[in-house]
Amino acid sequence: MKELIKGKLNLLIGIYAIVFAIYSLIGRIMPIAKFITPVNSAFYLMLAGGGALLVCLSMIFDRHILKAKYGKLLIAFILVTVLSAVLNRDYGYRSNMVNICWLIINIALFYTIYMRFEKENLLKWIRITFVVMMSIWIVAVVASIVQYVLQINYLYEVHGQIRRQGFMEGRLFGVFNDPNYAAVTSLYMVAASVWLIKTVNNKFIKTALVLNICLNAVYVILSGSRTALICAAFAIIMYALCYGKNVVLKKNLKTMTMVSAVLLTVVFSLLIFFGLNVSLKKILPKFVVSTEQTSEDEELPPANDALLERPDNTVENISNNRFNIWKGYLEALDGNEIFGLSPRNHMKYIKENSPDGYISQSGYETHNGYLTVYVATGIVGVAVVMLFLMCVIIEFIRIYFTKKELSQSFVFAVLVVGIILINTFFFTELFFVNNITTVLFYSLIGIAFEKKEEELV
Repeated sequence: MKELIKGKLNLLIGIYAIVFAIYSLIGRIMPIAKFITPVNSAFYLMLAGGGALLVCLSMIFDRHILKAKYGKLLIAFILVTVLSAVLNRDYGYRSNMVNICWLIINIALFYTIYMRFEKENLLKWIRITFVVMMSIWIVAVVASIVQYVLQINYLYEVHGQIRRQGFMEGRLFGVFNDPNYAAVTSLYMVAASVWLIKTVNNKFIKTALVLNICLNAVYVILSGSRTALICAAFAIIMYALCYGKNVVLKKNLKTMTMVSAVLLTVVFSLLIFFGLNVSLKKILPKFVVSTEQTSEDEELPPANDALLERPDNTVENISNNRFNIWKGYLEALDGNEIFGLSPRNHMKYIKENSPDGYISQSGYETHNGYLTVYVATGIVGVAVVMLFLMCVIIEFIRIYFTKKELSQSFVFAVLVVGIILINTFFFTELFFVNNITTVLFYSLIGIAFEKKEEELV
């Protein structure tokens, strides 16, 4: 009876993860986000309640989080967050409680998902999820590219905030909530497409996946997201390292020859990447359809080579205010370095105690997920998170050097997790939030270092 209950519980958690991922994804597409606005809060409340119930059932019937690799470090992170919230209770507690609830759901449900299914079934679930997400996302990407070609731009109000849409200020916002988040999401879709190409035999599907890669890559370039380009460069390096290793091992080359071949693969891949990036930036403006009125005898204006130049990209402000933001948060934290200011109360504290400071005046969030952990949970929280990430990275490295051939699922998981970790250095997309990034991060880590990883497809 207990095993039957466990099986049903695992099924519910799997369905929950898929629903959460897809719903979080469509929230990044503004026309859909506006359409679901009336029910958004209620639906997230339902997701939170359902997730909390599943966590309770998991603690009763399987307690996987206590058995998961490095799971105790994540439990320690939860406890530090709770302590920080208690210490800063004078600035409110309800929002911190909700945030902690979501943190527990992410860790207890998504991080343990690799323990809940047989390997083949788990990968099947992930394939289905990504096929659905890619099918939705590519429609939004195509719509955005059309906006670029026709030079459409407008403002959109969603959740009381004004969002820029279409092409403006030298970058393609498209139909998304933010071009940076959208560009990184497109990288997830590219990584998934590369994985699926390696695991399917149908030529039509392979062609569709290649087209999906190309269109998402075009959006990444048009988005003007420097963060996405850095993440893409990392992904190419990692894929080249993994692909190079698998190829040269089959050739039975000597160690030095093997290392040289892998490094050459990396260098060659990067040269292609940067070459394509520069070339496409020169080619893409030629596809713009001018909307300017011209007389019959007047020629259409030539393509503007500076069309994709962002006006906010200057040598004087190369970080786009990030250096000032990071410095402002570090200064505002003075005296609270040990346990921080809690996930949701830090801005209240800063505005009350540093009303004339840069952060109080600007209202910027940290623009750095790791800094967010420091601000929210102090040195103790950062130490726990860094220790967890170090353990994960060391495990990835161990698998890389000890496995004779790396599975495609391992490569895919490492690419997405790596993209997320780099993106987190520039944006608050991972810690103390609940979105498509969190469900992918926690679930894919387990796939990457699952004990019988070599059997994964």
